[in-house]
Amino acid sequence: MLLSARLLDDVQNVNSFQWANRIEFTEGDSPVIYFQLLNKTAFGGPRYVPAFAATLMVTFDNVDSAKSFTRAAVQAFPSSSSVWGDSSIYKVTIIPSDYLRGTVSMRFLLTEGSVVTRGALSRALRVHPQSDI
Repeated sequence: MLLSARLLDDVQNVNSFQWANRIEFTEGDSPVIYFQLLNKTAFGGPRYVPAFAATLMVTFDNVDSAKSFTRAAVQAFPSSSSVWGDSSIYKVTIIPSDYLRGTVSMRFLLTEGSVVTRGALSRALRVHPQSDI
């Protein structure tokens, strides 16, 4: 599997969102970053639904590597027997004290039992400094 992701913007629900090449916000904001996992080598569709109880960690890489950080992502719309969902869509919340500025890449670490898969999105976020306001 070749793990990747597609960013989502203007997310309202499992069926209402826009595809995005990059998410932009101002440092100090607290956006929720939504993305859909992809298996770039899958036949019959690119989305990837991890195994039950999988964990997904996201590392946000700044130009200053000492200020990179990792956060757990959660399924935004988990499927259940009574509710339609999409277990390939995840979200992670940025908090105001997180140091992000400039162009930020995202690295993924997906753990499904004993199988660990890595992926990345280059230039996923564009974070404007507060001084540009």
